[in-house]
Amino acid sequence: MLSQHSKKRDAGAPNVVPDPLVDPGNPSHRHQARSTAHLDRPSSRMVALAPSSPGRSSPRPPQTKTA
Repeated sequence: MLSQHSKKRDAGAPNVVPDPLVDPGNPSHRHQARSTAHLDRPSSRMVALAPSSPGRSSPRPPQTKTA
């Protein structure tokens, strides 16, 4: 019984210890980096779209009428 308990605990400890050690080379880190990039992309897109939206909105109505 004690052996099993020790094994279970051993599996939990190494899981938490290698986390930071494997972070830089583990897919987990890649996921985190992707999350940041993904968040940065929509942010940049929104910022570029915000100022472009009002500028395009004005010339868009007349263009549609001409067409």
